[in-house]
Amino acid sequence: MRKKSNFIKWLLVGSCTMVVALSGFHTVNAENDFAENERAYMDKCSSNTLSRSEIAVCEEFNSYLKDKSANIQNNIDTLESDLTSVKEKINAVHDVIQSFNDQIASQQAEIDYILANIKNKEDDIAYREGLLRERLYAMQTYSNSNQFLSFILGASDFSDLFSRIEGVNELTANDKQLIEQLNQDKKDLEEQRVWAEDAKATLEGLKAEQVAKENEYTDLVNQYAAKLDSQQQDKAEMDEYNAALDAALNESRISLEQQEWLNNGGASAGGGAEATGDAAAVVAWATSKIGLPYIWGGSGPNGYDCSGLTSQAYLQAAGIWIGRTTWDQIKQGTDVGWGNFQPGDLIFFSTDGYCSHVGMYVGNGVMVHAPQPGSTVMYSNVNIAYWQNTFCGARRYL
Repeated sequence: MRKKSNFIKWLLVGSCTMVVALSGFHTVNAENDFAENERAYMDKCSSNTLSRSEIAVCEEFNSYLKDKSANIQNNIDTLESDLTSVKEKINAVHDVIQSFNDQIASQQAEIDYILANIKNKEDDIAYREGLLRERLYAMQTYSNSNQFLSFILGASDFSDLFSRIEGVNELTANDKQLIEQLNQDKKDLEEQRVWAEDAKATLEGLKAEQVAKENEYTDLVNQYAAKLDSQQQDKAEMDEYNAALDAALNESRISLEQQEWLNNGGASAGGGAEATGDAAAVVAWATSKIGLPYIWGGSGPNGYDCSGLTSQAYLQAAGIWIGRTTWDQIKQGTDVGWGNFQPGDLIFFSTDGYCSHVGMYVGNGVMVHAPQPGSTVMYSNVNIAYWQNTFCGARRYL
């Protein structure tokens, strides 16, 4: 596996993920030089405190990365198609090789049969040559001529033997016919040997060609597989970058809108002025924790996470147990639609693809919540785009 980029490390982990914290940031270069400076833009755009002009540049950079990811996906699709095609060719070649193996096996069986016949004929020729020699010895004895036998048996090969015998008048017509038949049998045997060897060599050659193709295609499969693996890793990394940048841009927008809201006195609109009875008590308890640090899994008294704050507010101020986690709390109470909130209602948000964050509505479009590690319990404007886009439900318990 490739080493993951440090760019991903800023991502938040926890059941209540929402970024509002501010941090320092270097000026983003607005030039369209993304390809040459990807790392610099990734580092810069990972900030959650971008200005509006910086957000615009980083949105453009994120679009560039998404286009790049789409191109990588196109490459992956092409490689997968090529890989499938080559594998089909390998299967076809394998079938051809198997066919040649079957033909070679059949041919070998025929060759074995021919060789057995050749052996039988060679034995027959040897037997006939023995008869001829006996006849020649008999003729020598009859003619009492050592010179005749020496001349005949001194031949360098069988053809020469035939030629010498042809010139000997003492041979009978039957002797000549026997010699001619032996010579023809020798030629037939040689032709059968040559044919058998050629037929097998041809099949072996055709098989070797197919094996070479199979090896070539196998090499291609390995090459495509390696490229595909590399491209898939690039795609996975690029998708992480895209997701991280999407989150960072959302965080910057929230931070910017939150700060502008605070600068315009937005937090002073809260405080539960509209609340009465138990709702007022619950809101008062929760808002009394403003400024305490976010602690993951915290249920007080020194710090809270999002659901820890809301569960303790209801337990301590109203004596109602609504559950510890967002998953528990969203199952309790009655459903409330967007825009119908009353002080004390809990509003849930899908910040990680599921309802993972919760805040308490305190009135006047304001909620109190514990956003994330590194932040504190604070007021936030529920009417900004991020909260509206991630809203996944609200519940009323009183």
